[in-house]
Amino acid sequence: MAVERAAGIQHLAPAFGRNVHGDLVLAGGVSPELYEMAFASSVTAMAVVDVAGTVLEVNAAFCDLVGHRRSVLVGAFGSRVLETDDGEPALADPERFVLARRVVRWRRGDGAVVVAEVAASRLGPGGNARTSYVLCARDVASEDELVAQLTYQAFHDPLTGLANRVLFEDRLDHALARAARAGGGCGAVLLLDLDDFKGVNDTLGHHVGDELLVALAGRLRDATRASDTLCRFGGDEFLLLVEDLDGPREVDQIAARLMGSFTLPFEVGSTSVIQHASLGIVPWESGGEDPASLFARADTAMYEAKRLGKGRHVVFDPDVHERAVQRFELAQDLRGALAAGELSMHFQPLVKLATGRVEGFEALMRWSHPTRGAVAPDVFISIAEESDLIFELGAFALRDATRRAMTWTVLGGERAPYVSVNLSTRQLYDPNLVRIVEDALTRSGLPPSRLVLEVTESAALGDLEASNHTMQRLVQLGIRIAVDDFGIGYSSLSYLSLIYPKVIKIDRSLVRGCDDDPDRATLLEGVVSLGHSLGAVVVAEGIETPEQLGSLRLIGCDVGQGYLFSPAVPAADVVTTVRRIEGGSSPRAGGEPGAPCTPAGYVAPVGSDRRGGVHGGH
Repeated sequence: MAVERAAGIQHLAPAFGRNVHGDLVLAGGVSPELYEMAFASSVTAMAVVDVAGTVLEVNAAFCDLVGHRRSVLVGAFGSRVLETDDGEPALADPERFVLARRVVRWRRGDGAVVVAEVAASRLGPGGNARTSYVLCARDVASEDELVAQLTYQAFHDPLTGLANRVLFEDRLDHALARAARAGGGCGAVLLLDLDDFKGVNDTLGHHVGDELLVALAGRLRDATRASDTLCRFGGDEFLLLVEDLDGPREVDQIAARLMGSFTLPFEVGSTSVIQHASLGIVPWESGGEDPASLFARADTAMYEAKRLGKGRHVVFDPDVHERAVQRFELAQDLRGALAAGELSMHFQPLVKLATGRVEGFEALMRWSHPTRGAVAPDVFISIAEESDLIFELGAFALRDATRRAMTWTVLGGERAPYVSVNLSTRQLYDPNLVRIVEDALTRSGLPPSRLVLEVTESAALGDLEASNHTMQRLVQLGIRIAVDDFGIGYSSLSYLSLIYPKVIKIDRSLVRGCDDDPDRATLLEGVVSLGHSLGAVVVAEGIETPEQLGSLRLIGCDVGQGYLFSPAVPAADVVTTVRRIEGGSSPRAGGEPGAPCTPAGYVAPVGSDRRGGVHGGH
């Protein structure tokens, strides 16, 4: 439309002037056509009204805002259409919109209510009958909704809808401040971390992992109070802030409710997932605690729960902290221990029970710390397994053990003792394992027939397909596989037949008491018979008394290992240890000819460490 012909724009004549040619222009030389284009296409809702509130012109954005067509709005009827939701004229006295921005509630054409903020600019002298006003309006309700949405997103986890770390820290700050003002209060921070959640993502896919997290968030909500703050801390970690507790005992009840969320499997789509978690708890009472310290302590307690076997909760105390500090320091020292020559392999004999001949040696790792002395293998091996350091230690154990075993030919040439090396769970699933074993054999020159690799029952059956593939490749090299600690893991006969090991090592817990417990002796005899039916050599671990030795010989156990024969000895003492065991003059166990003897004057230390190696030892 031409500006001069537009009814609304005609009322704005005082705002226009004419140039030397008589053309109508805006101040500054802008043509009315350009003004009309800017008015019509503006994204801001705009209307032109006269002093009586009659609508002279509107743009498309204003029509969209109020839900009416231009033909309905422009004219005297338009002022009646644009009434507030309580029926009052909305544009009466437009001068009031010049004085200050005002919020009005207009009834839209569809019956809904729009909340708009309106401001006006006066065109022409105030109070003049020709004065017009340009009104600018914006939907503040939708802006408020957007602000609320953005605020929610800033403080909540997008996947689970739980509070995020920012909101949790703010709630914790306020909780501690309230407790401090009140002179104290009982509360706690609980950190929950899913056990082995990476396996869910790796095997079932991240979309299943996400659905599991959403399902878990729902269960955790049901297990907490409305006043508690439940937060997804990140990844598969969740935080809970509880306040106003009656006492420390209530923390255990809360922990039990949280852990109860994992009792039933999670039904995720068509998949049933069994999931567990570890929980670390740090109570607070004074309100003067530092939030960062509370997080760190909860984290320490949670990792202590994982170290103790997962699927449990641990309440932080100074002892937990001290153990964590020591493990951290040991982890740092362990990284340099190999290069510093502090780690070495010791060897414990494996004795054929029928003849007393030393058949082989189990290689066990030892750490002589420069200031702490001997560090228990259970301690430093578990530390190594928490990082990739276990691969470095495992490779060292294979290289050193095979190299040492090559020097034992003086004990029997082709019948020289074999060497047995433990594999950790992570080593068993390492795609480089076969190459590392081949490299150790090549460097040492040891025949593969003189190498036995021990895997725990639980490790072998954790991922049967993957572990079986690796073990088959090792068997093809001529290496024998031993299942270690048999009797305390899965002990599934069907799985055992799939692994088909050449050596089965009975855990010491079954050997202990076999000489005076008929039921245990019967169970032990059944295990030996099972091993023989699979064509495996059966080794009994932890033999400490002549009576245990006699019982094992009577049920036909093939090989024995334990303090009765010898502890693990340095490599330099292997030859003399063999000659002492095979040619000793101590009383023979059970009085049988050819039975191995107890080392003269040797007594097994009470409570001594019997583990070692890159997973254990005796």
